[in-house]
Amino acid sequence: MWCRSFSANANGNDLCLLLLKRLSDAEHDVLSGHDGNEDKLNFFVPSAAGQERLLANIYSRNNFDTRKILFVEAHGTGTPVGDPIEANCLGRFFNRSNLDPPLLLGSIKSNLGHTEGAAGVASLIKVAMCMYHRGITANMQFTSLNPKIDAQKYNLHIIQNFIPFPTLPNNGKIAIGVNSFETVGSTTHSIIEEYQPINKTSIENGHIDDGNHIKSKQQYFILFVQKICFVFSRQCPQWWAMGRQLYENEPLFNEWIHLIDGEMTKINNGEWKLFKELIEKKTEQESRINDLNAAQPTLFAIQVALAALLISWNIYPPSIISHSAGDQAAAFVAARLSLEEAVRVVYHRLRLQNRNTRQGGRMLAVSMSEEEVENKLLKDIEHLVCITIVNSLRSLTISGDEIQQILSISYPNVFKARLRIENAFHYIKWIDLKLKKIYEAANVFLEISPHPVLAKSIRECYELTNQQQSSPLILPTLKRKENEQITLLPTKNYEEYFNDFLLYKFHLSPCWYESKDSSVQRLANRISIHPLLGIRQLNEQTSATWKSLININLLQYSFLKDHKIQDAILFPAVAYLDLATAACQQLLSPKEDDQTTATSNYF
Repeated sequence: MWCRSFSANANGNDLCLLLLKRLSDAEHDVLSGHDGNEDKLNFFVPSAAGQERLLANIYSRNNFDTRKILFVEAHGTGTPVGDPIEANCLGRFFNRSNLDPPLLLGSIKSNLGHTEGAAGVASLIKVAMCMYHRGITANMQFTSLNPKIDAQKYNLHIIQNFIPFPTLPNNGKIAIGVNSFETVGSTTHSIIEEYQPINKTSIENGHIDDGNHIKSKQQYFILFVQKICFVFSRQCPQWWAMGRQLYENEPLFNEWIHLIDGEMTKINNGEWKLFKELIEKKTEQESRINDLNAAQPTLFAIQVALAALLISWNIYPPSIISHSAGDQAAAFVAARLSLEEAVRVVYHRLRLQNRNTRQGGRMLAVSMSEEEVENKLLKDIEHLVCITIVNSLRSLTISGDEIQQILSISYPNVFKARLRIENAFHYIKWIDLKLKKIYEAANVFLEISPHPVLAKSIRECYELTNQQQSSPLILPTLKRKENEQITLLPTKNYEEYFNDFLLYKFHLSPCWYESKDSSVQRLANRISIHPLLGIRQLNEQTSATWKSLININLLQYSFLKDHKIQDAILFPAVAYLDLATAACQQLLSPKEDDQTTATSNYF
């Protein structure tokens, strides 16, 4: 009898047999970690708290990255109560965001049924077969998801069809988790990892970068060893051509823009197209990007697509914070809202803002403390201007009618920048003691924004809540009117950015061009030069030729003047013989060492 794991009508029992493999065969997969505990009455009602403690212990003890787990072979009690407890516990622990690949779940009990004390053996057999066949079998007898399982919230996916193993970057290994509950109340979890033999040649031929090379790469590796926080920025850094280079060159970024555009089109009945505003507008004059109705949806789309791209590069944020209108994208990336829910928040927030916020008014960023603004800047004009945002101790935003003109007259030396919006809105006090834990945990902040605007505020808040001497690393993701791909490069290993390029098969043999004069001069040192024969010429002719310039007025050739017939100087016949002898020696000698100069014996 089979078992309907994770289904609303769960039920079933069975048994199994394990056949041990030879050692050479067993090396095909690796048990990377295993542990168990006891914290429940029986396997029908597993303990969520006990499972979470067990999972946290085994993954931390083995220093195993939970993001490497592709699939969890669950115990799958096949009970309406037990399945949600197990699935939701796995969801909370592995904590997959909406931008991560889903955590795949299944159970062999849907094929075999319950095996009681041998349940773990059946699961192990299934995982071994999955490794061998490079894929995960379907969870059988699944009709509809148990309504108590929060699959959407935790990004869980119950496998209903065969799924082949994906190809992992950098020769990564497939890893699978195995859950098992025993009848006596114990809980176990194992990590099964694909086996890859160590390549001895790669070790012998490996090299260690010298200190200077390592130092030059340090900025690119820092994100992989530090604690990262994604900061989703406010509205206002938007500009009319933001994200277009990434849209054209990054398929994943492109995919998310179209996905969000489709969701927004559904909810607004096609009255406004995100894609048209974000991608199709050809000039700044055509764009209405600073209109509130366009700014917030496009900012949401850019931030989500940027976060998806960073996560695809294995840049994961243990913590996420948001500022102002960035909260919508942050909530989605943190898996607190589905994409449909987040888009609805964007749409209805705009609808309510348009209904309740009057047109007009401006917002201005100023570098002053809250006390200075209240006691100096706003004195006598409180009815015209008010504080709307406190970003940090010395960074505020104020709102009102024509505030820039008012303050320019009264305080011309105060730094101020008008925000790129058409009307003033909302009050959020960003500096908050609740953020202290985030600032203590993170030391690298990535501003998810089309242009950096919060770096100063982030630094001031970090210094306020963190007493450590070290300074945070604050990086932008994009900058206005700068190459977007180049701006993103420092956030990842730049070499990895080009790893999809086709490699050319080079012939690693010496090859150079050498001029004729150079070769003659080089070879002249190897072949002795005959005083009359001269230097052999290297050319394309089949016959051997030599070149010699003989000037009888030079001391070395003066003896030729003595060979005269009727006062006419003639080249001696014996010299011709000497030339022929020397030429033969150079041509026929098998070794360079044997090439000697013919001795002239006619003078």
